[in-house]
Amino acid sequence: MTKKYVYAKSKYVRMSAQKVRLVADMIRGENAVYASEVLEFVNKAAALPVRKTLESAIANAVNNEGMDKKELKIVEARVDDAPIFKRGRAVSKGRYHKILKRNSHIIIAVSGEQQKTAAKKTKAKAVKAVSTEEQKEEIEKQGDTIEKKKKEALEKMKRMDIAKKAQIKTTGTQRKVQAKG
Repeated sequence: MTKKYVYAKSKYVRMSAQKVRLVADMIRGENAVYASEVLEFVNKAAALPVRKTLESAIANAVNNEGMDKKELKIVEARVDDAPIFKRGRAVSKGRYHKILKRNSHIIIAVSGEQQKTAAKKTKAKAVKAVSTEEQKEEIEKQGDTIEKKKKEALEKMKRMDIAKKAQIKTTGTQRKVQAKG
């Protein structure tokens, strides 16, 4: 079992880094699943892009590295400045006021115990091979009920065959039932 950091980045988020940092500070060092649930109810606009980035980091860790989702911890939650869109507005007396539209980059890293899939599979096989007497009895009972269901299904099929043999013929307004023999 080795510790490994798995990253997710959201670049050029159209929100001030200062505002996003308020949300990122809330989740730093927390359990990843817990932090995701907390962000769902945070009353800040920045919570949505931070939550999406966190969910992406969790998915990367689970799918690419085979880590356990419940054991992931947020080890790094960083918000950096991105390039600023510079706009402006004409005001009185021929002057001009700058309008800075700030952007940010969100970087989140999660860490957990990396599990080896081969070891997991062999463990699962060993658990399946070793079973108690009670489990064996349950399996036998289930086998008996399966056999009963098979018999019921065969009987139902036989009844359906008999029903198919008796055809209903319509001639005019009268109905006649003919049995094939």
